[in-house]
Amino acid sequence: MVIIGIDPGETSGWAAIRICNGRPRLLDYGLIPRLAAGQSGLLSSVMCWLDNLSSRFDIESVIIVYEEVIKSYKINTRIESTEVRGIIRHWCNKYLHGRNYSILPVQVRSQLGVPTKGSKKNIALFIERVFGFKPTGPSHVTDAIAVALAQAVRSNFVTRL
Repeated sequence: MVIIGIDPGETSGWAAIRICNGRPRLLDYGLIPRLAAGQSGLLSSVMCWLDNLSSRFDIESVIIVYEEVIKSYKINTRIESTEVRGIIRHWCNKYLHGRNYSILPVQVRSQLGVPTKGSKKNIALFIERVFGFKPTGPSHVTDAIAVALAQAVRSNFVTRL
C-alpha cells in the first residue's frame, strides 16, 4: 500500500509512504513542479504531475489523501487550494476509482498526537522522530508527509509510529 499525501496550494507539497509490516517508510517527497506561471499553469502542473504517478508507482495500490483548506487562510490561498483539490478529486475519481480522502489540518495533528495548537515545528519534529531525519524543503513538504502519515493512522494501516 502506498499513500500519497498532498498539501495543495500555490506551492503544493507531496509525499509518498509505503506501509510495510505496519510501519511507514518514506519513499519520496518534494514539491509539485510549476510548469508555467499563473493559475492555469498551476492547475496544468498538478494534472501533469498526477498523470506521471503511474510511471512511479503501481497505481492499483495507491491511495491519495489531501489536506483540506481552513477558513482562516487568505482568500487567494483558499481559491488556489480549492482548485488544486478539484483537480486531484477529478483525477482520483477517473484513475483511482475514488481512492482519495481529505483531511483537515487539525485532524492531521490529532491523528499523529501532535498538539493542535502551536507552530509547524511540532510537525517537523514529529516527522524527524518517525523517519530519523529532517526532510528538506518548505513546510508544504513536511505537511504532505504528515498528511500521508495521518491517513495511515486513520486507516489502521500503521501499528506504531
